[in-house]
Amino acid sequence: MDHGPKAKGEIMRKLMFLLLVLCPWSMVHGPLLAQESVQMVFEQDVAPDLKATVTLVANPSSRNDANASVRKATQHARQILDQLDPQDPSSESAQVLNHKEKGTYSISPDLAKILQTSLDVAKKLKEPLVKQMEVNLSKNEVTFKTNDLSINIEPLIKGYLADIISEDLNRDGWKDSFLELGGVFITKGRDFNGSWKIPVIEKTTTNAQHAFYYKVLNVAAATVEHGNGAQTDIKSVTVFTEGGACKAQRLATAAVGTNLSNAKKLLKDGGATRFVLIDQNGNFLQNP
Repeated sequence: MDHGPKAKGEIMRKLMFLLLVLCPWSMVHGPLLAQESVQMVFEQDVAPDLKATVTLVANPSSRNDANASVRKATQHARQILDQLDPQDPSSESAQVLNHKEKGTYSISPDLAKILQTSLDVAKKLKEPLVKQMEVNLSKNEVTFKTNDLSINIEPLIKGYLADIISEDLNRDGWKDSFLELGGVFITKGRDFNGSWKIPVIEKTTTNAQHAFYYKVLNVAAATVEHGNGAQTDIKSVTVFTEGGACKAQRLATAAVGTNLSNAKKLLKDGGATRFVLIDQNGNFLQNP
């Protein structure tokens, strides 16, 4: 029997023909015809004046599961807000941080993480807070080294709640997500057509705005505008970081109260991945 190259080639052609004829199902029902991923957008209130908008990229058949995950994550964030709300005199943060005496105090894991984030940034910026407070995450304790400590976690709450929501969604298996929570953003994975895009907006008038959109992967961003009456040439600060939204908000809050020159140095020293400063004339100053 001839088993040369020509004979082997003929055998292979016959086998391929048989596969195509006898097994058409494998050609038609393969991955190419599986449902494509789509954007699914969900909105949930974390507080009466704080809404979370979550975009997930997934198979449309998973919409009910996605909706359940978003509800669970935002409810978790609401529970933490109720526990730590600095504006509530009975909250844990008010009770602990209004305590002016030196000493070590037991606190919740959530408050410990917020205080540690604030302390981490303070160390990079060489702020006085470094010598005034210590946090032990393993024991969930805070130590005040002075009776005159003044610390306000309100500017960090939104960032921390955004981190919680994003972590919960990721834990539930949603790997491609975009979260917006009152000017705080967190992106995970990719949009269905590429990178996510985070807006940085300057409101030129009541009815008009000037905006840039930044393509990002796996980053958090927070925008903080200067308060009324603040003496600064900065209109707003947007910080992008891979260290979470709480860190981004902490850095932006520290920078917005300075001037443009100091803000640039502060954010570079603080480890911002990217930052955008908008001056009082509406100019966008970007780094890099």
